[in-house]
Amino acid sequence: MKPVLIIDYSVDGLSGGTIGRRLCCTCEVAPVTPLTPFPEVDPAGYSGIIHTGSALSITVEQSFTGHACQLVQSCVRSGVPQMGICYGHQLICMALMGPNAVRRAPLGPEIGWLPVEMLPPGLPDTLENETVWQSHYDEVTSIPCGAVLLARSAVSGVQAFLDRDRGILGTQFHPEFSASTGNAQFLLDKELFVKHGISIDTVLASAPERDAGALFLGYFLRMTRGEAI
Repeated sequence: MKPVLIIDYSVDGLSGGTIGRRLCCTCEVAPVTPLTPFPEVDPAGYSGIIHTGSALSITVEQSFTGHACQLVQSCVRSGVPQMGICYGHQLICMALMGPNAVRRAPLGPEIGWLPVEMLPPGLPDTLENETVWQSHYDEVTSIPCGAVLLARSAVSGVQAFLDRDRGILGTQFHPEFSASTGNAQFLLDKELFVKHGISIDTVLASAPERDAGALFLGYFLRMTRGEAI
C-alpha cells in the first residue's frame, strides 16, 4: 500500500504529525512555508493526500498558493484521493473553483468544541449533530459541482463536503483532534479565548466523549483503499 502524504501548511509545523498519529497507515509529511520552495510531489506515488489547516488566511495569497492549487488539480487528474482540513478544505475549493469560493467568514470566527449539523446522505455512523474541534476565521462559500454537502453550522454553511467523483473530502473543522489532544491544543492558545471573550474553562468542559473526527479520517482512509461508498 502506498503511503498517505500530508502537506503541512501549519505555521508551527505540528499539524502533519498530529494528523499522522491519528491515521492507521504509513504517512509522509511535507512541510510548507512561505519562505521555502513548495515540495515536488508526484501524486502517483501516494494512496492519498491530505492538506492540513494553517494559521494563515486563505484570502491572502502566499508564495506557495499557486503551486498548492496545481497539486490539487494534478491529484484530481490522476485520480488520487484528497482530504482538506480547514485551510486545506478552503484551498481545495479555491483550486477547483477560483478565489470566489472562499472568503473571510462574515459572522466571525468559530472557536471551541462546537456543534455541526450532519446532512443526508452523511457519512457512515455519524449522528444528526456532532461536536467537533473548531478554530477558523475563513470559510468556503461554494463546493465543486457534483459534490454533496455533508455538514453545516449556524455560522458556516459549508462545514464538510464529499466529492465522490473527484475523490475529495473536505472539513472546515479539525478531525485530527480527540477530546484530550484538542483540549491540550486549546490550552496552548489561551490568549485566543481571552481576545474573543470566550471562557476557556467552558470550552474545555464541553469536549465530547464521542470521537466524531475519527469517523471522517477513517472514511478518507477507506477512500484511499477504494472501499468508500
